[in-house]
Amino acid sequence: MEGKIYQNIIKAMNEVNSISKDNYNKIQNFKFRGIDDVMNTMHPILSKNNIFVAPEVESFEREERTSKNGGLIIYTVATIKLTFYAEDGSNIIVKVVGEAMDSGDKGMNKAMSIAYKYALFQVFCIPTEDDPDKDSYTLTPKQQTNKNTKTSQLAKQTAKQQTPRQNLITKEQKETLINLIESAGLILTNELPKINSLTVDRYDKALDYYTNLVFDKNTK
Repeated sequence: MEGKIYQNIIKAMNEVNSISKDNYNKIQNFKFRGIDDVMNTMHPILSKNNIFVAPEVESFEREERTSKNGGLIIYTVATIKLTFYAEDGSNIIVKVVGEAMDSGDKGMNKAMSIAYKYALFQVFCIPTEDDPDKDSYTLTPKQQTNKNTKTSQLAKQTAKQQTPRQNLITKEQKETLINLIESAGLILTNELPKINSLTVDRYDKALDYYTNLVFDKNTK
């Protein structure tokens, strides 16, 4: 007989709303969703649908690194096994890798929290943005629609040709990327044109890209 865990997870998915990025990292200048935001949102939903999660650390590695200020940073990579149970004992197992850096003794805590957060996002397909309300749209006359379409197309063409300075990344964000580029062993002059024209909406992707290069270099 098939267990209840699959049915319970589907019911929970139907109740999950988006979780916005309400926290801000002042050091690296990006918005993020904290583990508290995710747990506070998911706890009543999991409880209502009779789901609980049992975490287990399968493996982990720690490495001491030196920050640009000369301080000690503990880099932790942990593989976490999370078992989602229903009330009848049926379960599914999810394995996630969590990575974190900390100057004290919180590296493992952070790695486990990150792994748990992204396991919840992936298992329950938690939306990252609010869906537009379809009922709020109204039809416009055909002539007005054509006019708006032409205006929209012109705006898109103008946007492609111009990169407004107010949309470029900040000086602090640029310095963060430069530090990562140097740590990754890349040639700075080759990368500078890219980050000089980098816009705010693409900063997170660039940050992830260069961070992964640094990680790959240090783990070879």
